[in-house]
Amino acid sequence: MPYKILFLNVAPMPHSIDLHKGLSQLGNDVIFWYLHASRKHYPWKDLTHGKNFFIFKKTIFDFLKLYRQAKKQDIVIITGWHSWGHVLLAALLKYSNCKCSFWLDVPSPPVPGFKKQLKSIILSFADGYFITGKAGYDAFQAYYRLDMKKCYDFPYLEKKPVLAKIQKINKAREKALSGGEPIRLLISNRFIQRKGYSIVYEAIRKLSKDMLNRLKIDILGVGVEKEYYKAKLTAVSKNIKLHGWVEYNQYLDFMNYTDIYLHASIHEPYGIPPMDAMSRGKLVISSDGVISCRSRIKHGQNGYLYDAMSPDQLKELIEKTVQYPKKIYQIGERGLKESKKYGVLYNYKSIVEFLK
Repeated sequence: MPYKILFLNVAPMPHSIDLHKGLSQLGNDVIFWYLHASRKHYPWKDLTHGKNFFIFKKTIFDFLKLYRQAKKQDIVIITGWHSWGHVLLAALLKYSNCKCSFWLDVPSPPVPGFKKQLKSIILSFADGYFITGKAGYDAFQAYYRLDMKKCYDFPYLEKKPVLAKIQKINKAREKALSGGEPIRLLISNRFIQRKGYSIVYEAIRKLSKDMLNRLKIDILGVGVEKEYYKAKLTAVSKNIKLHGWVEYNQYLDFMNYTDIYLHASIHEPYGIPPMDAMSRGKLVISSDGVISCRSRIKHGQNGYLYDAMSPDQLKELIEKTVQYPKKIYQIGERGLKESKKYGVLYNYKSIVEFLK
């Protein structure tokens, strides 16, 4: 049964654009409202937003238009509380016949006080909670006492590749590695403190010269700490290259042709790039601070997890992959198998379950 669905989101991102398209292709009537036309941290120029989306300009006129549309929907899904419009819409829908759910990242521990109480009140407006990873259920129950029966797994979408194409690439990469070509390791993360570059630097700095010579490390991203770490990392090895900001299609090309993907965030409310990597059969090494990886990776089976604050654990995992390159795509293949469980249909089933 198709549904009428309205999202109030923050900004057009690849995962929201793909969700819009995917739900529409399943026969649903989907409207997206965004708070911003783009997000300053992700200024992609080559994304096509599709049709049936609006930008909420935070005016009363816009809000009334949004509210009138929302009342006609089977479900309204609100991403957090990023503006007064998000909060007011949730409050008004509480007293209407329209079902409303929040779509939530996994939170950091809240500081007791007024802000925590206010968030608890706002959360009470919703009929349900779409949470971006099952690993976050316990956090919401502990911090805000959410009813687990009202929580549904609703991850951000990774960009699914054409499997035939990626399998061909992976076979070629396996052959190259068996011939002694350097292992390609990719990092795609902003240069801010919580992204864990201090841990990455310490881990790489401790690697032997032989290990470093067997690695080709590409880093994508910008941020306030970029120049600082550029100087430190490139001093460690000539095989480390920082590319700065790249367009989305370039990012996907890097992901397609890497062998290992590393996500080192000390705390990451979700983490889409490691899921992009798993869907391509790449070996993911992730800190245990990345919620998406904690939800899907079984350490040593379909990827690797390490203590987010331990450069020594990260160093040991990098050494292990360099010493046993044949395991890279063996483990990556199991990651690919896990990723096949997720996608637009998985999220749609959560919507259907919520509405029933």
